[in-house]
Amino acid sequence: MAPVGAASRSAWADTVVVTASANRQPTDRYALVFADGELVSLRVVAVVTDSAGYGAVTVANTLLMAAAGRVPDLRLIRLAGAPRRQVIWLVAAESALVVLIGALLGGAVAFVGLLSIRAGLAEQAGVPVDLVVPWSVVGGVVGLCLLLAVLASALPTWRSLPHQPARSPVDVVA
Repeated sequence: MAPVGAASRSAWADTVVVTASANRQPTDRYALVFADGELVSLRVVAVVTDSAGYGAVTVANTLLMAAAGRVPDLRLIRLAGAPRRQVIWLVAAESALVVLIGALLGGAVAFVGLLSIRAGLAEQAGVPVDLVVPWSVVGGVVGLCLLLAVLASALPTWRSLPHQPARSPVDVVA
């Protein structure tokens, strides 16, 4: 009997079998078993966490840099009569829209890639392969990017706009 988590080589088609506990014996010699999918799930979570972390840094950095370049435009909107709160809502809505469009486009590209990977695996294994997407993780990553985008764009805008709009250098006679 193999120790917990030990890997053994099967004589059938070089299949690697990993047992979850000492009491469990593998029953299917042709399947690749990773302790009830725990190892695969752990790797998926690790990859998604790394991707989300790098994505969060990228989104925040891009929006902070963009906010600094938009200060004159936003001050012009304030000068035109928009209240400070409305300008901040405008910037936050723009950022949210960009994140949602990016998530939809990225999801569409990933879905096409996953379908082709699934087809290749099904062809190699000779059995149907289910496409399992961890929607809670995907939703959490998109939600986190949405939160970061709104904060990384609204906070610099809030700090860069004065409470009172500047007066026009040109006197307007009504």
